[in-house]
Formats: sequence, C-alpha cells, structure tokens
Amino acid sequence: MNKLSIKKLVNALPEEEWDRFKDLNNSYFEVMYQDYYEDAGREEIQIHCGENGSVYLKQDGDKLGFIIDVYGQNDLVDTMTVWEEDLKDWDDEDEPFDPNNFSMVEKEDFIDEWGQYHDEVCAALNVPDSNDADDILMIDYFWYAPQNKWIPKCSSLYTPRQQAIADYLRLG
Repeated sequence: MNKLSIKKLVNALPEEEWDRFKDLNNSYFEVMYQDYYEDAGREEIQIHCGENGSVYLKQDGDKLGFIIDVYGQNDLVDTMTVWEEDLKDWDDEDEPFDPNNFSMVEKEDFIDEWGQYHDEVCAALNVPDSNDADDILMIDYFWYAPQNKWIPKCSSLYTPRQQAIADYLRLG
C-alpha cells in the first residue's frame, strides 16, 4: 500500500494553506526518489535526511540483499550490505540443523573442543590401547579420519546445534 508523504498532501492544498501546516511539512526523512534503473538492473531509493545527509538503498547485483550508502554533505560516510537470508525468521527446523549452514570454522571449533586423539580417549576411559580398543570406542564414539580424532556420537553436554554437527560429521 503506497502512502502519500505529508509534504505531498500539504502541497496538494491551495498555496495559501501551506503555512498553516508548515510544522507537519518538516519531517526529517523525505523520500527523494524511488525507481528501477534498467541499465543497472536494480531498484534504488534515495532518502533525504535532515539538512546534510542522504541515504541510498540499492539492490545488490545478484538481488540477494541490498546495499545501504550513507552520505554526508559531500562524502560517503558509511556503507553496509544486508542479505535477505539474514532477515529471514529462522525456525528451529531450518537453521540450526541444516548442514549447509555450518561454517567451516564452526565445524573446526567443534572438533577442537570435542575431538580426542586415540591415546587421549583411551587414557581418559581407562581402555587398554590394544586391538580391541577401536571396537570398545566405537560404541559411544566415532572416528573422524580427516583429523585422526574420536568424537562422542552424542553427549548430554551438546547443544542441539552441536549434536547436529556431530551427526553431520559422523554420517557425512
């Protein structure tokens, strides 16, 4: 639903009435233009901010989010990008357990925190380091070959997300 700005409504009145509504006409933000630019292939919005500032909102090139540029009187003051996926209201079924959402750093941190080398886990569990040790460990642990570490299959200390990472590493 498009709303007319106060300025447009006041300007629609006869000119002699404008002073009567002058205070309404002094809003800090004013949309200067909003348009789709064929050449750039994106939509842009310019918002005038007070006396000296402007904010530009632009779609990013891939249309996966938008770019916000803030200008002072003459210069770019700040810029940021906002991604559509960051605006999504994640529900528990999507985000925490989707392996596509586990970063490499998050997986590495998990392995560093929970993974143990063979001799460490054997010593901690008092399992003799013999040929049977692997069979005993495989009951509650899984072997993560890329880093040569044993990781618990499940733990009451895992968060739901950590459990999902463990399952992902175990089941691949």
